[in-house]
Amino acid sequence: MMFLVTGSPQGSVISPIFFIILLADIDEWTQYAIIAGFADDNCATVTGDSTSEISNKLESDAHGILKFMASNKLLANDSKTTLMIFGKRRNLEPVKIRVGHAEIMEQETQKILGITISNDLKWNTHVQILKSKLLQRLYLIRHLRSLLPQHSLKLISDGLFNSQIRYGIPLFLRPRLNASDPTNSHLHELQVIHNEMVRSVAGVNRRDKVNMGKLRKTHKIMSINQMICQATAIETHKIIHHDSVPSLKSIFTERGSSSITTRTRTT
Repeated sequence: MMFLVTGSPQGSVISPIFFIILLADIDEWTQYAIIAGFADDNCATVTGDSTSEISNKLESDAHGILKFMASNKLLANDSKTTLMIFGKRRNLEPVKIRVGHAEIMEQETQKILGITISNDLKWNTHVQILKSKLLQRLYLIRHLRSLLPQHSLKLISDGLFNSQIRYGIPLFLRPRLNASDPTNSHLHELQVIHNEMVRSVAGVNRRDKVNMGKLRKTHKIMSINQMICQATAIETHKIIHHDSVPSLKSIFTERGSSSITTRTRTT
């Protein structure tokens, strides 16, 4: 029999509650940073007019976070600690900060909760990674086509392929709301791969020249653009009705003054 002096077993029901309680006051140990976290991923964000100011603030708050962790018998993992800087800069030399005994170098990209963020605030890297994942899954779906009935293949494709596209899609893709809207290059690239998945599920080839709109409608498969619209509508509903992002709810619900006279205004 093993006795735990501190901590709790990994995977136990009580562990997440303990972790939330443990980290609840971490922002009391920082002076400049805004701490944002989800599960066991935490980010410290500071602002400044120069890279030297940002570095000094981060190093100062890193010292406070290390003291917090030491007082709660936690260990910092420098191999999982990264640094990113956003904004215009005169000096293009990579920035580095010291956290304890470790030297943390600036990175151009960082994966946060499955989404690859770039310091130029563009989504090229994330989309390229996503395309690579989709092509691997498309290869598997094509091989399963001869082994599984169509309804089973569609179900597997939705969980294996479409789920990868849906994850975080309102972040990195902008929907086309009108036919006159310009086509986003990333949306087009992903739609081309998605079309190949639909053809595999339907059992047709590109040379058959089947209309993709009719093919998706027949098999009840949404396009990439429809996925964006659906995901955006769902997240907006959560914000307005369930306060999932309180800072955005006020933006969505605020109403400006209007000079239009309606029946409700006159009664």
